[in-house]
Amino acid sequence: MTGESIKPQEIRTLTVLRGVAASWVVLFHFAGHFDLNLKSVTIIANGFLAVDLFFYLSGFIIFLVYFQGFERGRFRFFDFIKKRFARLYPVHFVTTVLIAGLFLVSAAAGIRPLPDTFNAYHFLINILMVHAWGLSGSLSFNYPSWSISAEMFAYALFPIMALFVLKFRLWIVGLTAFVLLSLLAIFAREWLGRPLVHLTYDFSILRILPEFLIGGWTYMVVRSLSRPSPTVVRIACAGSVLVTLVLFSVWEASVYMTLIFPVLIASLYLLETGREEQATPKGPAFLMLPYESLVYLGKISYSLYMIHAFFEMTCFSVIEKVFDHPADAVPLFWLFPVMILTFVGAAIVYELVEKPGRKYTLGVLVGRKS
Repeated sequence: MTGESIKPQEIRTLTVLRGVAASWVVLFHFAGHFDLNLKSVTIIANGFLAVDLFFYLSGFIIFLVYFQGFERGRFRFFDFIKKRFARLYPVHFVTTVLIAGLFLVSAAAGIRPLPDTFNAYHFLINILMVHAWGLSGSLSFNYPSWSISAEMFAYALFPIMALFVLKFRLWIVGLTAFVLLSLLAIFAREWLGRPLVHLTYDFSILRILPEFLIGGWTYMVVRSLSRPSPTVVRIACAGSVLVTLVLFSVWEASVYMTLIFPVLIASLYLLETGREEQATPKGPAFLMLPYESLVYLGKISYSLYMIHAFFEMTCFSVIEKVFDHPADAVPLFWLFPVMILTFVGAAIVYELVEKPGRKYTLGVLVGRKS
């Protein structure tokens, strides 16, 4: 396997998966604003579990990119953290400030009062990206960013996880990760009073740890296997997609349901890397255009995830006031234009904030723009 030679942005199937996952979260958050109860549709109600998909995928990608350097003694922790910080922080900072400004404008206009969490303390822990480490009693400012705080915690523990993977057999690592997931699920339910997959501001660092480790373990398993035939990969890919759709369309949220995500990630990874090795030619332009659009959606998925709360707060408030709709009873036909506007906003944030912000921050912290 030559996984380390493939950059994450070149694994187009996983890029598409990121876009689908981000859109799933957006739909979940928007669903409560309409006159029809969209959250009665199980797959929409389970949309918050797409964040767990991101956690598994993050572990998979981080191990793909950095584990070989770790096992060869070339891993530099502070360079790693700087790169991760540069990847996440510019958009996080801008969206946090943007939401803070929205709160102030809304309060000044008499639209809504300032939330209880609008204070210097919550702003500080948000800016420092530690607001999901058990330091807050509720969501605050750009509420989806709790998961970014959890990601930074997992990044900080990556060397410990990598050392564990390096020192022990894969079956021991896998078993340990599953036991950890189960123990934390019990702990969250019994001591924190909420299922593990519902932890956000309140110790979501416990939610990400086993999932990040399982994601990394999944990559290590894939790396250790001989290359399966393209037919087997396609069957595994189709099967994992089908099982995922059925699971999340039928059953209510459970942390154990999310264990299908590593299978989905691995099969999509193998599908794309198999295509790379076979140099599969591209299809006709009219067939490739929708796929290329999904790839771009994946590229802007982080910006989409981080900006959608701003559009949720603004768009639905404007629609309700201008068209005199009751609160959270907007006609369903508004879903499409609001989603499109959010996607356009995400593309703007990606092009004007995420890409240049990452390069600039890398240049400052690491001394090169890469």
